Amino acid sequence: MASTVQDTKQYGQRKFNRRMTGIKWVLLVLVLTFLSPARGDDIQVSCVFMESCILPCSFPPGDEVVIHWYEMTKETLAHSYYHNQDQLGLQDQHFRGRTSLFQDQISRGNASLWLTGVEVQDQGRYKCYTSTITGNKELFINLNVDGDSITVIARRVFAVLEFVAVVGMACCCKKKKDKTTRQGLKNVSCQQRSNTDETQGETGQPLREEVEMEPLNGEKTEEKKNKNNKNTKF
Repeated sequence: MASTVQDTKQYGQRKFNRRMTGIKWVLLVLVLTFLSPARGDDIQVSCVFMESCILPCSFPPGDEVVIHWYEMTKETLAHSYYHNQDQLGLQDQHFRGRTSLFQDQISRGNASLWLTGVEVQDQGRYKCYTSTITGNKELFINLNVDGDSITVIARRVFAVLEFVAVVGMACCCKKKKDKTTRQGLKNVSCQQRSNTDETQGETGQPLREEVEMEPLNGEKTEEKKNKNNKNTKF
Protein backbone atom coordinates (compact mmCIF):
# COMPACT_ATOMS: atom_id res chain seq x y z
CA MET A 1 0.00 0.00 0.00
CA ALA A 2 2.78 2.41 0.99
CA SER A 3 4.67 1.48 -2.16
CA THR A 4 1.65 2.32 -4.33
CA VAL A 5 1.27 5.76 -2.74
CA GLN A 6 4.97 6.49 -3.22
CA ASP A 7 4.82 5.48 -6.88
CA THR A 8 1.85 7.74 -7.39
CA LYS A 9 3.69 10.69 -5.84
CA GLN A 10 6.77 10.07 -8.02
CA TYR A 11 4.60 9.89 -11.16
CA GLY A 12 2.90 13.14 -10.26
CA GLN A 13 6.26 14.81 -9.60
CA ARG A 14 7.66 13.69 -12.97
CA LYS A 15 4.53 14.95 -14.76
CA PHE A 16 4.82 18.29 -12.99
CA ASN A 17 8.51 18.58 -13.91
CA ARG A 18 7.74 17.88 -17.57
CA ARG A 19 5.09 20.58 -17.56
CA MET A 20 7.46 23.10 -15.96
CA THR A 21 10.14 22.23 -18.47
CA GLY A 22 7.71 22.84 -21.33
CA ILE A 23 6.65 26.16 -19.81
CA LYS A 24 10.28 27.22 -19.44
CA TRP A 25 10.97 26.45 -23.11
CA VAL A 26 7.89 28.41 -24.18
CA LEU A 27 8.97 31.38 -22.09
CA LEU A 28 12.51 31.17 -23.50
CA VAL A 29 11.21 31.17 -27.08
CA LEU A 30 8.95 34.16 -26.34
CA VAL A 31 11.82 36.09 -24.76
CA LEU A 32 14.13 35.39 -27.69
CA THR A 33 11.38 36.35 -30.12
CA PHE A 34 10.75 39.74 -28.53
CA LEU A 35 14.34 40.59 -27.60
CA SER A 36 16.01 39.64 -30.89
CA PRO A 37 14.81 40.84 -34.31
CA ALA A 38 13.10 38.27 -36.45
CA ARG A 39 14.90 37.70 -39.75
CA GLY A 40 11.58 37.22 -41.44
CA ASP A 41 10.97 40.96 -40.90
CA ASP A 42 14.26 41.97 -42.48
CA ILE A 43 14.08 44.28 -45.47
CA GLN A 44 15.28 42.52 -48.60
CA VAL A 45 17.41 44.64 -50.96
CA SER A 46 18.89 43.45 -54.26
CA CYS A 47 21.89 45.34 -55.63
CA VAL A 48 23.63 44.97 -58.97
CA PHE A 49 27.32 44.11 -58.96
CA MET A 50 29.57 47.19 -59.41
CA GLU A 51 26.56 49.54 -59.38
CA SER A 52 25.26 51.90 -56.68
CA CYS A 53 22.59 50.82 -54.21
CA ILE A 54 20.43 52.30 -51.44
CA LEU A 55 19.90 50.51 -48.11
CA PRO A 56 16.68 52.05 -46.74
CA CYS A 57 16.30 53.14 -43.13
CA SER A 58 13.97 55.61 -41.41
CA PHE A 59 13.39 56.82 -37.85
CA PRO A 60 11.15 59.29 -35.96
CA PRO A 61 12.72 62.75 -36.41
CA GLY A 62 14.29 64.34 -33.35
CA ASP A 63 17.30 66.20 -32.00
CA GLU A 64 20.79 64.80 -31.31
CA VAL A 65 20.61 62.28 -34.13
CA VAL A 66 22.95 59.29 -34.01
CA ILE A 67 23.19 56.86 -36.93
CA HIS A 68 25.29 53.69 -37.07
CA TRP A 69 25.35 51.20 -39.94
CA TYR A 70 26.80 47.77 -39.14
CA GLU A 71 27.58 44.83 -41.39
CA MET A 72 26.45 41.99 -39.15
CA THR A 73 28.08 39.06 -40.96
CA LYS A 74 31.60 40.30 -40.31
CA GLU A 75 30.61 42.61 -37.42
CA THR A 76 32.15 45.68 -39.02
CA LEU A 77 31.17 49.36 -38.95
CA ALA A 78 30.03 50.59 -42.36
CA HIS A 79 29.12 54.19 -41.51
CA SER A 80 28.57 56.49 -38.51
CA TYR A 81 26.96 59.88 -38.05
CA TYR A 82 26.65 62.03 -34.92
CA HIS A 83 27.33 65.62 -33.80
CA ASN A 84 25.67 66.65 -37.09
CA GLN A 85 28.42 65.19 -39.26
CA ASP A 86 29.88 61.93 -40.54
CA GLN A 87 32.21 60.13 -38.14
CA LEU A 88 34.36 57.78 -40.20
CA GLY A 89 37.35 57.29 -37.94
CA LEU A 90 36.26 53.75 -37.02
CA GLN A 91 34.82 52.88 -40.42
CA ASP A 92 35.98 49.54 -41.81
CA GLN A 93 38.51 49.83 -44.61
CA HIS A 94 36.30 47.79 -46.91
CA PHE A 95 33.68 50.58 -46.96
CA ARG A 96 36.12 53.49 -47.09
CA GLY A 97 35.03 56.05 -49.67
CA ARG A 98 31.97 54.02 -50.73
CA THR A 99 29.25 55.07 -48.26
CA SER A 100 27.29 58.25 -47.66
CA LEU A 101 24.03 59.47 -46.11
CA PHE A 102 21.41 61.83 -47.47
CA GLN A 103 22.51 64.75 -45.31
CA ASP A 104 19.66 67.06 -46.31
CA GLN A 105 17.06 64.45 -45.32
CA ILE A 106 18.40 63.29 -41.95
CA SER A 107 16.37 65.92 -40.09
CA ARG A 108 13.25 64.41 -41.70
CA GLY A 109 14.06 60.91 -40.43
CA ASN A 110 15.92 59.48 -43.42
CA ALA A 111 18.96 57.41 -42.42
CA SER A 112 19.28 55.44 -45.68
CA LEU A 113 22.78 54.44 -46.73
CA TRP A 114 24.10 55.07 -50.26
CA LEU A 115 26.58 52.34 -51.20
CA THR A 116 28.63 52.63 -54.39
CA GLY A 117 30.61 50.04 -56.33
CA VAL A 118 28.73 47.09 -54.86
CA GLU A 119 30.92 44.01 -54.50
CA VAL A 120 30.13 40.37 -53.87
CA GLN A 121 31.71 40.76 -50.41
CA ASP A 122 29.06 43.37 -49.53
CA GLN A 123 26.36 40.72 -49.49
CA GLY A 124 25.00 40.03 -46.01
CA ARG A 125 22.88 41.35 -43.15
CA TYR A 126 23.11 45.00 -42.11
CA LYS A 127 21.81 46.81 -39.04
CA CYS A 128 20.72 50.43 -39.09
CA TYR A 129 20.83 51.86 -35.56
CA THR A 130 19.29 55.30 -35.02
CA SER A 131 18.95 57.32 -31.83
CA THR A 132 17.48 60.69 -30.83
CA ILE A 133 16.52 62.32 -27.55
CA THR A 134 13.12 60.61 -27.85
CA GLY A 135 14.49 57.05 -28.18
CA ASN A 136 16.32 54.63 -30.44
CA LYS A 137 15.44 52.20 -33.20
CA GLU A 138 17.03 49.23 -34.98
CA LEU A 139 16.28 48.09 -38.51
CA PHE A 140 17.76 45.10 -40.34
CA ILE A 141 18.41 44.80 -44.06
CA ASN A 142 19.49 41.79 -46.10
CA LEU A 143 21.62 42.84 -49.04
CA ASN A 144 21.79 40.44 -51.99
CA VAL A 145 24.16 41.00 -54.91
CA ASP A 146 22.75 40.11 -58.34
CA GLY A 147 25.33 38.75 -60.76
CA ASP A 148 28.89 37.78 -59.90
CA SER A 149 31.99 39.48 -61.27
CA ILE A 150 32.54 36.95 -64.07
CA THR A 151 28.99 37.29 -65.36
CA VAL A 152 29.04 41.08 -65.23
CA ILE A 153 32.45 41.31 -66.90
CA ALA A 154 31.28 38.96 -69.64
CA ARG A 155 28.18 41.09 -70.20
CA ARG A 156 30.27 44.25 -70.41
CA VAL A 157 32.73 42.69 -72.83
CA PHE A 158 29.82 41.51 -74.98
CA ALA A 159 28.31 45.02 -74.90
CA VAL A 160 31.65 46.56 -75.94
CA LEU A 161 32.05 44.05 -78.78
CA GLU A 162 28.50 44.73 -79.92
CA PHE A 163 29.17 48.48 -79.90
CA VAL A 164 32.39 48.02 -81.89
CA ALA A 165 30.54 45.86 -84.42
CA VAL A 166 27.81 48.49 -84.86
CA VAL A 167 30.37 51.28 -85.28
CA GLY A 168 32.36 49.17 -87.75
CA MET A 169 29.25 48.41 -89.78
CA ALA A 170 28.31 52.10 -89.85
CA CYS A 171 31.80 53.07 -91.04
CA CYS A 172 31.73 50.34 -93.71
CA CYS A 173 28.35 51.53 -94.99
CA LYS A 174 29.60 55.13 -95.08
CA LYS A 175 32.71 54.15 -97.07
CA LYS A 176 30.59 52.11 -99.48
CA LYS A 177 28.21 55.04 -99.91
CA ASP A 178 31.08 57.46 -100.55
CA LYS A 179 32.59 55.05 -103.06
CA THR A 180 29.23 54.71 -104.85
CA THR A 181 28.85 58.49 -104.93
CA ARG A 182 32.34 58.98 -106.35
CA GLN A 183 31.71 56.27 -108.97
CA GLY A 184 28.43 57.93 -109.93
CA LEU A 185 30.11 61.32 -110.31
CA LYS A 186 32.84 59.73 -112.37
CA ASN A 187 30.29 58.09 -114.66
CA VAL A 188 28.44 61.39 -115.12
CA SER A 189 31.71 63.15 -115.92
CA CYS A 190 32.65 60.50 -118.47
CA GLN A 191 29.19 60.72 -120.08
CA GLN A 192 29.42 64.49 -120.36
CA ARG A 193 32.88 64.26 -121.89
CA SER A 194 31.65 61.67 -124.38
CA ASN A 195 28.72 63.88 -125.40
CA THR A 196 31.03 66.86 -125.85
CA ASP A 197 33.41 64.86 -128.01
CA GLU A 198 30.54 63.67 -130.21
CA THR A 199 29.24 67.22 -130.66
CA GLN A 200 32.65 68.55 -131.59
CA GLY A 201 33.16 65.65 -133.99
CA GLU A 202 29.95 66.45 -135.87
CA THR A 203 29.74 70.28 -135.90
CA GLY A 204 32.29 71.81 -133.59
CA GLN A 205 35.46 71.79 -135.75
CA PRO A 206 33.95 73.01 -139.06
CA LEU A 207 32.20 75.88 -137.28
CA ARG A 208 35.50 77.01 -135.80
CA GLU A 209 37.13 76.90 -139.21
CA GLU A 210 34.31 78.94 -140.74
CA VAL A 211 34.50 81.49 -137.97
CA GLU A 212 38.23 81.70 -138.34
CA MET A 213 38.02 82.08 -142.17
CA GLU A 214 35.27 84.70 -142.09
CA PRO A 215 37.54 87.60 -141.07
CA LEU A 216 39.95 86.69 -143.93
CA ASN A 217 37.17 86.91 -146.51
CA GLY A 218 36.12 90.23 -145.04
CA GLU A 219 39.67 91.56 -145.36
CA LYS A 220 39.85 90.54 -149.07
CA THR A 221 36.54 92.32 -149.77
CA GLU A 222 37.89 95.48 -148.10
CA GLU A 223 41.06 95.30 -150.18
CA LYS A 224 39.03 95.01 -153.41
CA LYS A 225 36.99 98.10 -152.44
CA ASN A 226 40.16 100.10 -151.80
CA LYS A 227 41.59 99.10 -155.22
CA ASN A 228 38.36 100.09 -156.99
CA ASN A 229 38.44 103.49 -155.28
CA LYS A 230 42.02 104.06 -156.44
CA ASN A 231 41.19 103.16 -160.03
CA THR A 232 38.26 105.53 -159.99
CA LYS A 233 40.41 108.44 -158.85
CA PHE A 234 42.96 108.00 -161.60
